[in-house]
Amino acid sequence: MKKDLNYYVNLLYKVCLYPDPEGGFAVEIPDLPGCISQGETVEEAYNMIQDAKLYWIKTALEVGVEVPEPQEITKSSFLEQLNELLKRYEFRAVLGDSGAGTVMGTLEGFDMIIEVDKEESAVAKLAEELMEYANDYMCNFQLYFNSTNRKAHFLIS
Repeated sequence: MKKDLNYYVNLLYKVCLYPDPEGGFAVEIPDLPGCISQGETVEEAYNMIQDAKLYWIKTALEVGVEVPEPQEITKSSFLEQLNELLKRYEFRAVLGDSGAGTVMGTLEGFDMIIEVDKEESAVAKLAEELMEYANDYMCNFQLYFNSTNRKAHFLIS
């Protein structure tokens, strides 16, 4: 296979996102030295680093600099990053009456909904669902990591 611009641009490089205390985010691709950018939102920072990656690779190929391939992201390195991310994350449970005599609940920012009989058990059920979600990621890591609709989930430092 010819290793051209298209080849390198489609490789999955680790992207590190760093919140700026004054607002916005810095972002880098460690495997491409000096490939850095920033954005006001996570989405903007991710889009900016994708542009920076494209131009970094394009320039390297034009001037004959070797383009490094991404280091493999292992389950353990992913879990280390996830652990660091979760230390900074505040989970917020949102509970409400389902209208059918049960309590509906979700975690803000997550695609999960639970339904229980009593409000007292809702938070415990949400925690249980979050653990199941995390376990699913761990057990099917390569599937999730290589899925295009999951790329944004790996914006962690």
